[in-house]
Amino acid sequence: IKAERTRRRKDGSWVEVQINAVCFPVEDDQKVVYAIYQDITAQKVAERALKDSEAKYRELFDSMPVGFYTSTSEGYFLDANPAFIRMLGYDSLEELRSLFIPTSVYIDKGERERVDRDLCDEKFADCCETYRLKRKDGQTIWVEDYARYIKGPSGEILFNQGLCLEITDRLKAEEELKRLNKELYTAATTDMTTGLFNRKFFDEGLRREMDRASRYGSPLSLVMIDLDNFKALNDTKGHMAGDSALQEIAQAIKRNVRSSDTVARWGGDEFVISTPADTDQALSLAGKLRGLLLGLDHGGFGPVTGSIGVSTYRYGDDLDSVMKRADLALYKVKQRGGNGVSS
Repeated sequence: IKAERTRRRKDGSWVEVQINAVCFPVEDDQKVVYAIYQDITAQKVAERALKDSEAKYRELFDSMPVGFYTSTSEGYFLDANPAFIRMLGYDSLEELRSLFIPTSVYIDKGERERVDRDLCDEKFADCCETYRLKRKDGQTIWVEDYARYIKGPSGEILFNQGLCLEITDRLKAEEELKRLNKELYTAATTDMTTGLFNRKFFDEGLRREMDRASRYGSPLSLVMIDLDNFKALNDTKGHMAGDSALQEIAQAIKRNVRSSDTVARWGGDEFVISTPADTDQALSLAGKLRGLLLGLDHGGFGPVTGSIGVSTYRYGDDLDSVMKRADLALYKVKQRGGNGVSS
């Protein structure tokens, strides 16, 4: 006979025991019972604590808002909490267990992108990845998966476990923020009519280039263009035609400078270019741009010519001084009737 009972001790306290008893017949149909009592109080306390812990774990597992899954290395789910089941749009764990993960859940297994290891707690996660999953309804979601691999004695992977956060909305918000930041940057740095950089951005960039030229002794020149007869085009053909001419001139200039050059709209009908070039090279560029302007017809109006002034950075220059020399050179051309280059 084997049983578990509660017995009272001499001091009145209760003790839980396991009884192992054997019954022997004796004379006159009498029976004798031999029993061994084993104190199992500590064992029972531990069992109740374990049961209580398991219940609390299951309650946490079932109620946690983050998806949790366990899967085999062959590609099948073993367990998943309700949050993960809902995340994938299924109705039950049994339904989820019927899926072959590589074909039914993954969009592209090769697209996984590792998350910064600093964001992972290596005591829990062997790797953190972002990738897409396919819901039951066919929709695609993005997840961040903190996964670990449960291994056997010889190092083989027995199954996988992971905490899965759906980050679809977060990624959409991040993309929208990037778009808005790009729009704000464009609005802050770009002339809306021509698409070139605006004066504020150009000035800031030129100051940096001047600092670099001062530090390393590298050449830097400024080319300033003032359109000669733009007002006549505007008055004759209207402001829309004027804007179109500015756009055409701006794009023509931009296509004919180097990637190291910076082009901006300086004012109403003025353009300015910074170039890592000496005076002769800058004058050559200015001559090229003068000829370029002569080749534009602007819808039958004819070319809008330019007076072009060139100045080269000298040690000790500031923004005003280098700009003033370019402006004075431009003014010399204006006095000669425009459509020319001077330094």
